[in-house]
Amino acid sequence: MICPSCGTENIKGSDECTNCGAALYGLDLPGAPQGAKAPAFLQQPISGLPKRPAVKVGASDPVALAVRQMQQQQINCVVVMDGDKLVTANVTYSPSMIADALKLTAESRVTGKPMPATTIIPSVLVTKENAAKYYFPDSPY
Repeated sequence: MICPSCGTENIKGSDECTNCGAALYGLDLPGAPQGAKAPAFLQQPISGLPKRPAVKVGASDPVALAVRQMQQQQINCVVVMDGDKLVTANVTYSPSMIADALKLTAESRVTGKPMPATTIIPSVLVTKENAAKYYFPDSPY
């Protein structure tokens, strides 16, 4: 990604230019023209987004209940609770998969087109067979 301020080549997905420090948020969004300014909402704090109450299900509830809750509320996730404790998911997503999901979401927000109810993220699933291809010793992931 080339910085629109100074022309320095930066790593795709960088938040700021390594040379001049200019904000690069959103410049690699799908459909963004080279040198385009990032949408203003990308620099707003998450705390400024509209708040919605969490939809909760119990750890022992059937999956069908979670699916029904998501359909009724028109949401894509639920919070799983075990009594008053949050159940943590033991799922690891690669940074590229998270980046792809964020890009799709940002693109939807920028264009005003709603996200489909079901979206297949176009990311490579990292498995035991291909993990070496995606392993970076210096990565925190």
